[in-house]
Amino acid sequence: MLDGAANDAYYSLSLGRFPASENKFGGIELRISEVLRERVDLDLEESARELAGATEDFVASDAEVIVFWGNLIIPTVAMPGSLAAAHAERLIEIGDDVWVFSPVDEILIEYWHNGSITVVRVPG
Repeated sequence: MLDGAANDAYYSLSLGRFPASENKFGGIELRISEVLRERVDLDLEESARELAGATEDFVASDAEVIVFWGNLIIPTVAMPGSLAAAHAERLIEIGDDVWVFSPVDEILIEYWHNGSITVVRVPG
C-alpha cells in the first residue's frame, strides 16, 4: 500500500498526465496519447482475461506496477506486474474502475466499468 506522498507522485506520472473526460461518466481522456490496444463490451470474465493479457503483453514481467482504483477509499498499491496479471479478476472486483501503471514501461492500462480495457502510452 502506498502512502499519500507516493500515491501523489505516481498519480502525477500517470493519471495526472491525462485531462478529465467530458463524458457524463467522468474518467480521463486517454485518446490524447497513443492507444496500443482497446477492447470494448466485455463481461467481467473477458475483462479480467484482457487485463491480464494486456499486463503480460505491455509490462515487463519483473516490473513493478502501481494499481489505482476509481474510489479514493481504496488505497493505491504497488506489486509486480506478474502478480497484477495473475490476479486481474480480483483487481476488477475490488472497484468499478482500475488503472494499472508501469512507470518503467510508461504504460497505463485502464479497466473502465462499462467493460472496456484500454492500453496507452503515458505522455511525457
